[in-house]
Amino acid sequence: MAAKQFNQAFPAELRQHATATGLFGGEFILEKMGFAGKFLVKKIAKVEKSISKISAEAIQEFIRKLL
Repeated sequence: MAAKQFNQAFPAELRQHATATGLFGGEFILEKMGFAGKFLVKKIAKVEKSISKISAEAIQEFIRKLL
């Protein structure tokens, strides 16, 4: 799903010329959100507690491509 969103967000021509691209994951830290943000995340993403799915490996791979 993330790759599909990435491909729809950026034209193929731009992606082909990029030195590096990456999908690093994401997180929802409910404790840091206001009421509206927390409400939207719970309803849309169906998240009930804070989660973090940041990929250190994907970040390192992105850095390697840049170097």
